[in-house]
Amino acid sequence: MPDAAPLTAAEGGRQVERAHRSHVQEFYDYYAGELSVAAVNQALRAWELTYNTVRPHRALKLKSPLGYLRAEHPERAPPVSNVLNSYTFLKGLQAPGYTP
Repeated sequence: MPDAAPLTAAEGGRQVERAHRSHVQEFYDYYAGELSVAAVNQALRAWELTYNTVRPHRALKLKSPLGYLRAEHPERAPPVSNVLNSYTFLKGLQAPGYTP
């Protein structure tokens, strides 16, 4: 199977650009922890879990992506146990330097 070409803005690149802006405005602008790759990745994973399961998104009728999937496409939503396992795995990984 050939490699897929990158999305153009017309094909969905705008969503990628918007997600990148959210990362900058809501995580990187506030992160003041250790600057090692491991430390930033741990804090970013914890923030992304909140971003995808708790944070409301205007484009999704003020639901989180998880809430939107459960409401609009329940067959595509991950089981609650998967979400809870993610939180258990990430528990305590909030970097001390990240305070929104």
